[in-house]
Amino acid sequence: MDTLKIRLKVARWIAEDLLETLGNEERAQLDAWLAESPEHREEMEDLRRRLLSGERSLPPKEVARRGWEDFMRRRRLVLVRRVMRYAAMIAVPLAVAATVWRLALPGTEEQPVPVAEPIVAGKTQAVLVLADGRQVDLEDVQSLDLREQDGTAISLSDGQVLSYTKEAGDKPAPAVEVFNTLMIPKGGEYCLQLSDSTRIWLNAATRLKYPVVFAGNTRRVELEGEAYFEVTKDPAHPFIVVAGGVEVEVYGTSFNVNTFVARGVETVLVEGSVGVRSVQTGKEQRLQPDRMAVWDEQTGEFEVREVDARRYAEWKSGIFRFSNERLEDILTDLANWYDVSVIYRDDAAKELHFSGYMQRYDNIKTILDAMTEATGVRFAIQGRDIIVQGK
Repeated sequence: MDTLKIRLKVARWIAEDLLETLGNEERAQLDAWLAESPEHREEMEDLRRRLLSGERSLPPKEVARRGWEDFMRRRRLVLVRRVMRYAAMIAVPLAVAATVWRLALPGTEEQPVPVAEPIVAGKTQAVLVLADGRQVDLEDVQSLDLREQDGTAISLSDGQVLSYTKEAGDKPAPAVEVFNTLMIPKGGEYCLQLSDSTRIWLNAATRLKYPVVFAGNTRRVELEGEAYFEVTKDPAHPFIVVAGGVEVEVYGTSFNVNTFVARGVETVLVEGSVGVRSVQTGKEQRLQPDRMAVWDEQTGEFEVREVDARRYAEWKSGIFRFSNERLEDILTDLANWYDVSVIYRDDAAKELHFSGYMQRYDNIKTILDAMTEATGVRFAIQGRDIIVQGK
């Protein structure tokens, strides 16, 4: 590995460490590099000082972020020609280490057509469907004061969180549950707090059906799309997420469920304990933190592997982070968030794998250009269609 590549990787690791976004695998590599010689530790301290040499009145994370951007700007003219072999997106604040498995993709030349209208990132928006079928558009709504037919109060808390509250003095929970549905369109996101204080972050093109107040021995919701859950502990009443052909049984934990992946349903456990059960076969897979279970809808079987679970929850904090993900799955996420369609000129491109870090609110062309630099696959924007071309 040449010296330039090593220095770039170390600089990125140190910046991510300062910003508290460094993964376990990268931290181990940084520690190994530091252990090689005393000079490496001196170099690290020197780079730390340069990254943190900004305005001291700012929070440390902001100083580090600005320091990293300045560090990269001052080196870009020297680095760009050589580093693009190794970095997918050197222009983003922490840079991107991209690993690419290239396939020989046949394709024909096609000139991009100018975009007729700007393609912008998603925003906070949703439609609430009440028990009687009425729909409430929540886009740009700052306050809300509703009551369901069982008396449950529906309001907006913290400015943007849809909340359900069974107030003191209200009637006991009914024997028959009253359901609401929250629908997130393409190009949207929303946060929901259920009556038991469980919080759920809903990604674009997602639908969640849930009781306004839970009744019975279980707390059950139905999901289509992607959502991150922080479930309130209640051992006597397990929380169950029904998603496609999978039931995720929870006892108080944080996890992400995604039905958009091509093969089936993906469950990633951040903390706590869950059991993932196939409705088709009845087989159950128990997960530990930092484990992912991917259910294959064709076989009814689970594939379980170790992951950095935090990366699968970063979408709710404004970050796309992909670790050896299929190009098709990545573009599905982008299509939902930017409200565009994806057209493949060659299906083989779907099987390319990509690792990278991108800001969720970046211009989509910036993201596509970076992926072209990493994979060699070209993209054309035609209206609201993303055309995936050969190399």
